[in-house]
Amino acid sequence: MCKPCIPDNVVITDTAEPKDLSKVNRLRVFTEKPEQFEQKKKYSFTVKLKQPFPAGQAINTVDLVSFEPLK
Repeated sequence: MCKPCIPDNVVITDTAEPKDLSKVNRLRVFTEKPEQFEQKKKYSFTVKLKQPFPAGQAINTVDLVSFEPLK
């Protein structure tokens, strides 16, 4: 039995040109239109947590509420 497919999403990082991939922070943002984002462009996101997280636990998936391109 295979796992369900991951819904449409984009993975955002804290750096566009990482030198050490093990130190890159990543966040998967679920969105119905991932094609609206350009690679290596900066955005400001408003997101909603998919579930409550205990204090100190890493958050790695969220739902997109809105976004704005940065200059």
